[in-house]
Amino acid sequence: MPKRYRSFTVEHKISVVEWHRVQTQADILSNRLWCCEESDQDSDEESKDVSRQDRFEAIWASLKMPEHQRLDMVIKHSTNDRGHVGQALDLWESAAQAVVKRESIISELELFERQASDPGRFFEKGTVGSSSYRLAEAKGREKLYKRLEPLEAAAQATVLLVQDKLGDTVTYEGRPYIEKIRFDRVEMLYWLQQERRREALVSKDLPPLVASKSNI
Repeated sequence: MPKRYRSFTVEHKISVVEWHRVQTQADILSNRLWCCEESDQDSDEESKDVSRQDRFEAIWASLKMPEHQRLDMVIKHSTNDRGHVGQALDLWESAAQAVVKRESIISELELFERQASDPGRFFEKGTVGSSSYRLAEAKGREKLYKRLEPLEAAAQATVLLVQDKLGDTVTYEGRPYIEKIRFDRVEMLYWLQQERRREALVSKDLPPLVASKSNI
């Protein structure tokens, strides 16, 4: 059961049957969104395009959206007319595309920083430990940041447009994307360093912290 509904279930003592009833209602709302009434002409035109459901599911998949956020989105937009749903789809698709493009560069940057931000490289012999290698790293980082800047500006603009026009919050893996833009590069460097520390501890083959029988 999704986390957001746990407190609701405990507080009101909803049975398993009651929970399935709520889920069924959500499915009905979803069907209302996908199956709006339309003329025969509209049906013929829409049959040539990707269905609304497919478009929404593509957005959810690209943003790695959790189930409870998907449900919230369906419930909200199922009460709107077809024109509004079409506008919402267009805005969300633009935002999702911009987010995915930025995330592709963030992934490249993480792979780059996995070695380029490692303090241990200063103590390595040969090319990796040379000043010329540091210069090459700086140039590589600069190129990545130049590629990232316009994509970040586009992602921020489209995400804020969704927020302004629809009142929706664009997320990535469940996290508000405006917040992620502000902090993810710093967080990435922090977690890479924590990962190195864990690997260093494991490589030392330290004995387990178990009390000896003489101390018991």
